[in-house]
Amino acid sequence: MIVEYRQQPFEVPNVFAAVEIKFPGDWVRKDQLDDYDDVMGGKDQKKVALLRVPEDCTDVTPGNDQKPNAPGRRKNK
Repeated sequence: MIVEYRQQPFEVPNVFAAVEIKFPGDWVRKDQLDDYDDVMGGKDQKKVALLRVPEDCTDVTPGNDQKPNAPGRRKNK
């Protein structure tokens, strides 16, 4: 869970997003998404995000220890 404002209580209105991270071989199951819906009070599924590693990681190649480029920046040629 990522909170909107760190100095405020951890409550649903203060949640910026709930992030489910999936690595190779770990599949999304409907019951997991339903659990997030319950945690968020059944109100705001838009705040649930799915991050798949490495598919959703930009400019990353396994075994490449270079730092990824910042979003919106071009590589120098």
